[in-house]
Amino acid sequence: MKRMISLLCAVLLLVSLSCTAVAAPAINNSIKGQDSQSSGLPGDYRNGLQAILDTGDGSKITLPESGSYFSTFYTMYIDAPKNNSVYVYRDLTANKNQTMPVAYQGIRVLALAEEKGLTCIVYHDHDNVRHAGWVNSENLASSFPGDELTCGSPIISILQHLSDPEVEWSRDNFVGAKQKYTLMEDAIQSCQQFTLDYQVTARNGAQTNQILGPRTVYVNDGSGWEEVATFDYYELGAVHVTVNLSRPMDIAAVATVATCAKPDVFSFRQCVLDPMV
Repeated sequence: MKRMISLLCAVLLLVSLSCTAVAAPAINNSIKGQDSQSSGLPGDYRNGLQAILDTGDGSKITLPESGSYFSTFYTMYIDAPKNNSVYVYRDLTANKNQTMPVAYQGIRVLALAEEKGLTCIVYHDHDNVRHAGWVNSENLASSFPGDELTCGSPIISILQHLSDPEVEWSRDNFVGAKQKYTLMEDAIQSCQQFTLDYQVTARNGAQTNQILGPRTVYVNDGSGWEEVATFDYYELGAVHVTVNLSRPMDIAAVATVATCAKPDVFSFRQCVLDPMV
């Protein structure tokens, strides 16, 4: 009998401990309203190294020393001296013959570590391929360094922020044009607002005045394109355009069409950031 009671007590204790473990939720260990530039990813050697390895560039660059990682990883922006691009180096010698794809003005990066005046970042190139490398720390800014525009008004005042989607260039050209469009890796469901990160990166022989002019933004839910916004682009540089949609829409692709003398000549980069639902 005593043995049965002891066994029952042990089982009850185990169940109690299991319930306690399940009931304990994960928490965000930060104070609301502080560190607004934090990526939400705790900074340490393990997380930083994994972020680099996830890009596939771990064997291509010099990895930061274990003690060089920031205590918190930060979302920052490239602030190029001539508003175009900066070198991303493979190692701490900052050798211009040993570089990764350039990082363009205004792109959002994740700052992981710092050594010898250089910051190790994870970023996307002009083809929206993720990379890692080192940039001069002075070429990073905590806020977007370009123009910020807004199209339309929010249809509701409270929106839920989603993480930035992974995107890629289309194989096909936008209908009636000779420029590619941006495909979402996973369609954004019931989107009400997003930020278009846009920049002309090369004129390709055209004069500046031949590629400047209004831009029309289209979205596609998979069934066809729909015009959702226009914005003025009368100066070369990176811009963030907050696009407020007239209704919740599924977004599988985004296209930007230029109204100018040579709309199909220049090269440009674009990315979708900060989707809101």
